[in-house]
Amino acid sequence: MDVTLKDGRKLQTISGAAVDIGKGELKTINMKSVDFFDAPDIAKVEITVKEIAEYK
Repeated sequence: MDVTLKDGRKLQTISGAAVDIGKGELKTINMKSVDFFDAPDIAKVEITVKEIAEYK
């Protein structure tokens, strides 16, 4: 995940895992970052899928 804040600062690569995907839409994702930020400060999020694994 690449996250850009409203002040133009880009956060270090964030790891994330989707926990609730249904009918073609992502509902919930858990994220981790070594940077501190508040959710309202996020201007843009780009998600790149590197691996898809289904857990049952």
